[in-house]
Amino acid sequence: GSSGESRQAAAAAAGVVGAVTAVRRAASAQRVGRLWEREAVNRDRLKKTALDLQDLQRQMAELYPDEPKEVSQRQPQAKKLPPDPVQRPITWRSSATSPRRGKWEKQGAGWRRR
Repeated sequence: GSSGESRQAAAAAAGVVGAVTAVRRAASAQRVGRLWEREAVNRDRLKKTALDLQDLQRQMAELYPDEPKEVSQRQPQAKKLPPDPVQRPITWRSSATSPRRGKWEKQGAGWRRR
């Protein structure tokens, strides 16, 4: 019967969707794991580089004690942040400070604002 066939097709489609979802989930988990590994490697490499740099600085200081240290001058100057804008209380929220709306009254033919 046609209804059974369509139900079968729907089930097959659902199965395909489920499989795709599972594959996608596994792939993303794998990717995250790889990212973690790469980050650890990078962290170690950075640490090693920093240590090497310190070592070099020490050697330079020993070799040329009278010269100003070049490496420490390379540090970027922190920019001065602009001052914060003044934090004003939000007045347009409160009904107390909003302009009073006049009352509407029936006057003669139509409604008028008082």
